[in-house]
Amino acid sequence: DNRLTREGPLPEALGHAFREASMAEAARRAQRSERLGLYRLAALELETALSFASPAERGAKELEVANLRAKAGDIKGAVDSFQSAARAGGERRPTALLRFARTLLDLGERERAADALDLVQGALEGGARGEAQVRNMGEWLVLRAKTTLQRGDLAGATQALQRAP
Repeated sequence: DNRLTREGPLPEALGHAFREASMAEAARRAQRSERLGLYRLAALELETALSFASPAERGAKELEVANLRAKAGDIKGAVDSFQSAARAGGERRPTALLRFARTLLDLGERERAADALDLVQGALEGGARGEAQVRNMGEWLVLRAKTTLQRGDLAGATQALQRAP
């Protein structure tokens, strides 16, 4: 009789303990923590696994860390991660940049959100036209109008919305 099979979840737990760390595993844990509202823990999960990220995905993961830090209320850490993401090529990822800008805007960080939206504009102008690109352009226009409106510039917000393709 194999005693380990009668011990319940122990063999599975031991298997997880000796599994090699990977970016995919860290992303899965970070997603779970984010869904639970544990943004600081989710950011930590991703940040510790950045060394496993390929150079192509490093910028996007850095942007995710920045977004999670912003959601956790760590604006300084979010800006640091954002700058690191920009150095790693994250400025070419409009969807992740839009998510970060939206989070900053929700936290009342209008100027920083406007800076992120400027990077989104550059990424959108350089990208190929597709369904995702059109959706990103629409969201960019709405967020740009929202930041302009929050500054008290109704005419500028209207002008931003009229630029829709």
